[in-house]
Amino acid sequence: MNILIFLRRFLSDYWVTSNTIRYRIELRALLSCIDHIPMSERQGVLADLGAGSGEMSRRLFKQGNWKQLIGIEYDDSNFKTLINNYSNLSYAISKQGSLLDLPLESCSVDWVLSTQVLEHITDHQKAVSEIHRILKPGGYALISVPHPPEIFPNPGHVRPGYSEDQLKDLFNSCQFSFLGSRYFFIIKTLRRIAAVEEFPILRFLCTLSEIDCEKALSENEIKSSQPYGIVVLFKKT
Repeated sequence: MNILIFLRRFLSDYWVTSNTIRYRIELRALLSCIDHIPMSERQGVLADLGAGSGEMSRRLFKQGNWKQLIGIEYDDSNFKTLINNYSNLSYAISKQGSLLDLPLESCSVDWVLSTQVLEHITDHQKAVSEIHRILKPGGYALISVPHPPEIFPNPGHVRPGYSEDQLKDLFNSCQFSFLGSRYFFIIKTLRRIAAVEEFPILRFLCTLSEIDCEKALSENEIKSSQPYGIVVLFKKT
């Protein structure tokens, strides 16, 4: 394995940054949302739309029976990182493209993953229709987005996020059925992430588990603690 890839993966597991904390907490929410789906249905092709570095989908892939992982990324810089991150994975391929015009055949994938992407897209109706197009009948869409109010405004966002009802309305209009949701990134966790960003010395003094304030909380406790993120699972009808 390329030493840079090995180092990146080692740091993503142990080094305290906003991204490594996100991988830990958001992945747990993704897995919690699909834990009732049998392993026999977590198979076929998993497509990560707006994959970024591909780190989230690489981790999720290990939790199922999927045979192939396809990462789609639009941004040139992120796409180069995605290629490098997938380069040693025999089951993974990278494609550059937009969620508004996906470089995939209709009814060609079994699962779609899209994390923290829809809030960047003005024509989100078109994006969801593209997700519907590439999914096989009965395929699953696992979507994560910010949950308003937006605590740390992002200039790249065209909307501050989605409530669960807003996501249901958006996906139902494109012939998806709602299967479940999970919330993540409570305000206490975000404050600790902000402290690490402001005082880098904390990277050496804290572990990822110490920054993660929600692992021991119930879903109701997380939901009532001003969660910044939401994961929703849909099925193509």
